[in-house]
Amino acid sequence: MFLNYLKIALRTLRKSRVFSLINMAGLALGIATFAFILEYVAYERSVNTFHKNLPTLYRMLTQTKEGDIWSDMAPAIGTLTKREFPEVTEFCRERKSRPDEPGKIVTIGIETGLSAVVQNLSDSGHRTYITTNNRL
Repeated sequence: MFLNYLKIALRTLRKSRVFSLINMAGLALGIATFAFILEYVAYERSVNTFHKNLPTLYRMLTQTKEGDIWSDMAPAIGTLTKREFPEVTEFCRERKSRPDEPGKIVTIGIETGLSAVVQNLSDSGHRTYITTNNRL
């Protein structure tokens, strides 16, 4: 039975080559697109899932008039948001230091000459609500 199906498929491929090529290319493109979408969705669902409080964590962003999106905000936004919106129970401001700021770079080993940024700043309540599930 399978041999008959194989013979019919080969005859069809020989008889109408262009149509068969278009069908195979469309099928391959569809399967590849499905695989990419599946990988994208799996990746998006896996990001930040280690937080215990994930359903209640939000990140505030700023959008400029030109359409650029930034994570930098004025320091007072956290306290203002907590005061104006009763849904906000806690907030955390986090700031990573940059290499162009003086006093924030330390040398790791004199012979290697490597330098690294060592200071990240955050509010005191950072550890109370950004936690992990200890699955790592």
